Amino acid sequence: MQNIILFDLYDTVLKDKSFEFERGLKYLHTHFQQKCTYEEFNQYSITLLPLYEERKITNNEIAFIRDTFPMYCKEFEVNPQVDLEKLDYQIMNEMQEEYLEDETRISLEKLYAQGVKMYILSNSIFLSSSNKRLLNDFGIEKYFIDLYSSADFGKRKPDSSFFEYAISKILQENELCSKNDIFYVGNDYQTDVIGSKNVGLKTIWYNEKKQVDSNNLNVCSIAEFSDILKVIK
Repeated sequence: MQNIILFDLYDTVLKDKSFEFERGLKYLHTHFQQKCTYEEFNQYSITLLPLYEERKITNNEIAFIRDTFPMYCKEFEVNPQVDLEKLDYQIMNEMQEEYLEDETRISLEKLYAQGVKMYILSNSIFLSSSNKRLLNDFGIEKYFIDLYSSADFGKRKPDSSFFEYAISKILQENELCSKNDIFYVGNDYQTDVIGSKNVGLKTIWYNEKKQVDSNNLNVCSIAEFSDILKVIK
């Protein structure tokens, strides 16, 4: 049997250190500063915030490059000649700061050495290409066969269609495997645990805070990332 792991990215593989929307906004404004002041730019940004709140209810992703950036361009009548993938990555780096724990790096190395096939499924307003570059920045992209971002797909976890999309991609590449061979590892109870359980994956809850399984899903729960090695044998 081939073991396959589909990981959540943020606060699972990489830990969130900070998220500063304003820092990213100031960087983005450099492409619009001939048309508006930063204060005007910021005021317009505030009008877009309900879209990001709504996505938590609808599970429709608001991708920066596909959705938000064109809104700014239309509002301020600007058509910047920029590399959109590069801009997406730059804004991501300005807005968020992550770190990689040594335990996680060592565990990924061991899983990779054991021949475990690893993928990532991430809720992110940024493209898969940007998130892959982030993994590369930490020197761990080589461990993952692919990464799927909600920014590309258009739906967010826990929406079943996003999980099923990743599952179909994985099984296309691993024809001798079935859904029963796929483990899912994530930290968030609603998006990761309930979402993966609903589509029939073998869920591993990365439960550092030792939260209560309020829905009595009876999933495998681990407190340390390295505990994955005890489950995946």
